[in-house]
Amino acid sequence: MDFDQLFQGQIDTLKAEGNYRTFADLSRRTGTFPRVTNHANGTQGDVTVWCSNDYLGMGHHPDVVAAMVQTAQTCGTGAGGTRNISGNAHHHLILEHELADLHGKEAALLFSSGYVSNWAALGTLGKAFGVFGGYITGSAALCDFIRSFSSGFIFTTALPPAVAAAATASIGHLKQSQSERNAQRNRVASLRKKLDQAGIPHMRNDSHIIPVMIGDPVKCRMISNILMEDWGIYVQPINYPTVPKGTERLRLTPGPLHSDADIDHLVAALSALWARCALAHAVA
Repeated sequence: MDFDQLFQGQIDTLKAEGNYRTFADLSRRTGTFPRVTNHANGTQGDVTVWCSNDYLGMGHHPDVVAAMVQTAQTCGTGAGGTRNISGNAHHHLILEHELADLHGKEAALLFSSGYVSNWAALGTLGKAFGVFGGYITGSAALCDFIRSFSSGFIFTTALPPAVAAAATASIGHLKQSQSERNAQRNRVASLRKKLDQAGIPHMRNDSHIIPVMIGDPVKCRMISNILMEDWGIYVQPINYPTVPKGTERLRLTPGPLHSDADIDHLVAALSALWARCALAHAVA
């Protein structure tokens, strides 16, 4: 059997359905988020990110960056293996104590990613805390049981100490500060209001995530491409299997670092594309 031919056939089918995913080539720059550099067709240009999971911009907070840099300089770049082999890095224990305190639990346990922690149990450090990894919190007995029996913990290389130190700094800051959350709520409310005024349909929910409904995978990808190429706006299309077929969408994540001008520019772009792509407007 020609496996490459089999693989290519599956990819061709995915493309024909409009569900083939392409990834932008981006460089994040500390201190400029949500502006990033887009590398495309041998050129570089600034784009504004509207689909980051770093919901509060903590991945660029100076205290978080400094904690990671300092710890990498003192401890090196890796953990040396799984915690079963290399032992606990002291920064792992500090972070687990901080996470347990954050949730008012007896104990916490770190994982290498949010996906693995959800597979083993539950949350994530790669979103609002702006770093990387996953965790669970609960009773000491629960955490010890999962530590002892979960293959997702036992056989996975531990988080680098620098990542754990950065996450600790992020959590410590957000325990004391509400400004990032308040600014985020303001940005979400402002974008929803302006989408309503422009008649752009978006899913109602209590989340900070704003799904703008397209309902067609080909149009969803086309709109995403045009936003990037013509308007300097980056938002990935969300399609099957992430969402059911027929519910394809652009998933916007306004953050505290988006300006009023960013929001106006986004809404103007979507309004222009709604007419160009013959999409239905929301009923007032």
